[in-house]
Amino acid sequence: METSTYIRKKLAEVKTMILKFAVIGRSAVGKSSFINMMLDLQPGNTNYAETGAGDTTKNAYIYYHPQNENITFWDMPGFGTMEMTVENFSNEFGSDLNTFDYFFIFIDTVIMEGDLWLVEKIKSYGTPYCFVRSKLDEDIKKGRTKEEIRQKLERSIQANSTVKGSALFLISNEKSCIYTGDLRELFSHITKHLPLVKADSLAFFLPILTPEMIEQKFEALLKRIKYVAFKASFTSGILIHSLANSFNIRICGKEIEEYYRVLVLDKDIVLHVPGVKHRKFSENDIKQYVTTFFNEITHVERVNTMHVPTNLMTPSAFTLFAYKSIVAGTTVYKYARQLLIKTLMEMTADAHTIYDHYTKFQ
Repeated sequence: METSTYIRKKLAEVKTMILKFAVIGRSAVGKSSFINMMLDLQPGNTNYAETGAGDTTKNAYIYYHPQNENITFWDMPGFGTMEMTVENFSNEFGSDLNTFDYFFIFIDTVIMEGDLWLVEKIKSYGTPYCFVRSKLDEDIKKGRTKEEIRQKLERSIQANSTVKGSALFLISNEKSCIYTGDLRELFSHITKHLPLVKADSLAFFLPILTPEMIEQKFEALLKRIKYVAFKASFTSGILIHSLANSFNIRICGKEIEEYYRVLVLDKDIVLHVPGVKHRKFSENDIKQYVTTFFNEITHVERVNTMHVPTNLMTPSAFTLFAYKSIVAGTTVYKYARQLLIKTLMEMTADAHTIYDHYTKFQ
């Protein structure tokens, strides 16, 4: 495989990975709100999961990530009711259950017989899963405590050998990008039980900020830098007289745009957070940012590379061209990598600042 093809493949890897999540549970347990949170969907958006529909459907609804249709959340019908018995559910969806990467099993007050059957099936496939109790914010408003809810559910889980030891997470879906409850632990559980390349893909597209998720996002983006820098160096040719050429600016600028999206710096919640260095730049702002960086080092590099080694003072035109091309490519790689690492580290610090700002009074 030639180098340019390999680089394109590596950069596309995080966007082409197929991730399939099942969200299962009865009505009014917060499944739709959870899906909207995970996919950053708002009322009026295409594919928005309507809430409060009730147990009126026997179908599975597929929700696609708006930036990556390879990531899907399947809202599976609740079962164990007259309308959808366990047997009917098994006949309708049983053959598809082994195709999912992860199961979110939404529960209310106790573990049901249908949950036991489902966990047995999931375990037979070796697929990771967890129990989720949503609407924590509503419970707290009613005077119940998180620990009270947890203890009741834990007793129900520990009482049956099939589900004993299963992970349980209590969450709230009420905030945007910054969340309370056990979401930090939930996301850690998901990424821990996915293959690394799939965990990176999820972090790349999940519009969530927790300290662990921010670091996962950072690592996923950091792995890409050498490939982006190589890509920029290939376009350089003998353009060493201007590091700030349109190719380098476009390639590096597009990657920095990804940093804004992945680290959730493109959201309105960032606007009034003090201490954030990079906040909601436009495409032209990013272009100017990259151009300024390259212009600041162009003069120094032009002086350094004007000197041709003595043994090349009277070379053929081809030899001189090859020499200048190698120098150009090496220099562009060096500074593109430097720019991207510097920017990524600053933006990662910004993401932590945003998280700290919205959680300091919790």
